[in-house]
Amino acid sequence: MRHTRVAYMPLATYPEAITDEAIRAAAAFAASLECTLHVTTFAVDIPQVSSALAACRAGAIEIE
Repeated sequence: MRHTRVAYMPLATYPEAITDEAIRAAAAFAASLECTLHVTTFAVDIPQVSSALAACRAGAIEIE
């Protein structure tokens, strides 16, 4: 029974999206290790808030 080795790369969009160059490098690295590359994508949307109270309500900051 042959096992497939897996490399994992999360593709986050916050604070900046992963570059195409980084994705190609990860794919080449996984191939050099004879792995398959699995990725997951995350799109983060943090709303702009106008006040500290609104930020607390949106969960952007914590009150101690």
